[in-house]
Amino acid sequence: MSPTPRHIRGRRRGYTLIELVVAMTAGSVIIVAMGGALTLASFALPTADEPAVRIREANDALSLIARDVAVASGYSITGSKQTLVLTLPDRDDSDGADTVRYDLIKPAGEVVLIRSNGAYERHLITGVGSFQVDAITPADRRPSLLIELTIAGPPDVTATTTVEMLANPTSTN
Repeated sequence: MSPTPRHIRGRRRGYTLIELVVAMTAGSVIIVAMGGALTLASFALPTADEPAVRIREANDALSLIARDVAVASGYSITGSKQTLVLTLPDRDDSDGADTVRYDLIKPAGEVVLIRSNGAYERHLITGVGSFQVDAITPADRRPSLLIELTIAGPPDVTATTTVEMLANPTSTN
């Protein structure tokens, strides 16, 4: 029997270079698509520290308000207890008391704003679901303001502070 040439013996085993390149390209496309879908899905999930960040933001806003409340010489609570107007000692050398106003502005994206003498406006915190101010006048202590700030969730985050005023302020409720 004479030896048969290799190409006559039958079908070769293995893949051609073209088949390998096509398979690797298809596999790469599938892996990239799965990675993109996984990345998009991870952005949709809330992070574990998101409520903690929102609590810190609410507490920072309340600290700023509390600092002004503590030194106020007068206050007014209006707008269903959602607006706080404070009369503060002169801070800008304008030869008169300063007026600071904290509002809950619902149509404008539920933002608490601060206004000083009508000339300055600043977004204090966004995503606010409720902002409530109540006056507390205990018999044996100076007047206090109870301020509650709720940031819309999920989950809702509520921060509350009670600030005792240093002076006996005048109230125009």
